[in-house]
Amino acid sequence: MNYGRGRDRDNSGLDETVVRVNRVAKVVKGGKRFSFSALVVVGDRKGRVGFAIGKAGEVPEAIRKGVEQARKALITVPMVDKTIPHEVTMQVGAGRVFIEVRVERPVEPGAGPALRIVVDDDGRGLSAAERTKASRRGLRLDESKPGSGLGLSIVVDLAALYGGSLSLGNAPIGGLRAELVLPGV
Repeated sequence: MNYGRGRDRDNSGLDETVVRVNRVAKVVKGGKRFSFSALVVVGDRKGRVGFAIGKAGEVPEAIRKGVEQARKALITVPMVDKTIPHEVTMQVGAGRVFIEVRVERPVEPGAGPALRIVVDDDGRGLSAAERTKASRRGLRLDESKPGSGLGLSIVVDLAALYGGSLSLGNAPIGGLRAELVLPGV
């Protein structure tokens, strides 16, 4: 299975990528019953994308079901070249996610345009202390779930490496706002 770029199995123009396969154990009388779930993303790399989770007793069947469901859930994201040209607000379950990508004109003559990526959600948000903790290496806000606590700290380090910044704040729609700014060259 190709876990990288994705593949087009049936020449439909949609690349299929398996993001993750999980083994799930259900405890029943007499032992454990194992099944598998596969998170699959399909898209044409031109603005149509869909994702789904397939569940089955075998990995290939879970992937097939995930692909089938993802193809039924395709959405179109407006794009110019390889960029989202304006804000996109999406409904994900009961929550909303707002994504905005902008290339801004340079402030100083001779400087290149800056890239600004803004992601807002309508969750509970984070307090100032939680925002500081969330971006520190190795620290996690939810210790009950597995993870390394490196996600945001890696983004902060990469932004600093390129002379940019990552800031966390309150979103206008009520949750958390993450804003990544990378300067032009």
